[in-house]
Amino acid sequence: MTKDEFERAFEALSQRIAALPEAERQACRGELHALVERAEAAGLHIPEAVLSLDEQLSDAAIEAQFDNLPL
Repeated sequence: MTKDEFERAFEALSQRIAALPEAERQACRGELHALVERAEAAGLHIPEAVLSLDEQLSDAAIEAQFDNLPL
């Protein structure tokens, strides 16, 4: 994977995530992780925007787990 391929793939994925309702964004979390892993395996630097989006999706997934706990 080249830097340009990664940037194009991330841009397309981030636009798709932004267009989804918040409740459906988690479906793209695995795809984002896979993209990051491929970029890291190719020795590419992972931009802060990618790490930030990954963190946001991860945090939302953790919060969703607690939203469903009975009191």
